[in-house]
Amino acid sequence: MKPTRFYWIDIDGRKSPLFETTDEARRNAVARAFTPRKSGRGGADPRDHVATLWPLLEEWGWRIIARGGVRP
Repeated sequence: MKPTRFYWIDIDGRKSPLFETTDEARRNAVARAFTPRKSGRGGADPRDHVATLWPLLEEWGWRIIARGGVRP
């Protein structure tokens, strides 16, 4: 299984990996947006979606504070 990239975000002063947030609907929406699309060249890099998601994350009061590594 390919490792999943994650991003550290600040939710209400608590540092959490993006894909391990407690709000199920938000977590699912973000995970869908960050899922690489299939293409001939192996799919998009999840980091490509950060700019698209930024206004949504800000609306939720989230702040991406650092790029994470990979998660198995």
